[in-house]
Amino acid sequence: MTTPPPANPINPDVTKRVEYLWEELRDERANQYASVDAIHVVCTALVGFQSVLLTLVPSVGLAIGWRLASMIALSLSVAVFLWTLLRRPPGVPKQWWQRSGGTLTTIDPNHLATLIQKPSDDVLLRLYRAERAMVKQNLLWLIKPKRVLMNLGAYLFVVALFILGLGSVIEWSGGK
Repeated sequence: MTTPPPANPINPDVTKRVEYLWEELRDERANQYASVDAIHVVCTALVGFQSVLLTLVPSVGLAIGWRLASMIALSLSVAVFLWTLLRRPPGVPKQWWQRSGGTLTTIDPNHLATLIQKPSDDVLLRLYRAERAMVKQNLLWLIKPKRVLMNLGAYLFVVALFILGLGSVIEWSGGK
């Protein structure tokens, strides 16, 4: 007496492909953790460096207008970097932000517990879909917006340095 085959078996080749794709997604998630960490390290380092510059700029021998303009650009840059580190990036759904807490999304453990009674093929597909959704959400709602903010802060920093340099050149050449 043989047992009947499962009602809807998945082709073993499909299972292997799903496992392969799931491994790729897990690698991508590891890369996402590294990307977020790198963004935070860069922003933290630049906030520290710019804070030192903000204390030194008032003693630079330039006209008050040049010093003030560069301090405003530096202050805006510091504010953008701090926003990148601490606040929700613009355009991110509030529900997702509250659920994730501003970090990379994870699978809900309660959802995982419900999968224990499912067939293994169904579990594999559900995990793959959940991982794919997490990678996409993390990229669109966390990593890309943080990169945009980080770049904005860097541009403001460059503007501040440009203002200091331009003011120095103009004052050095005798102009006002």
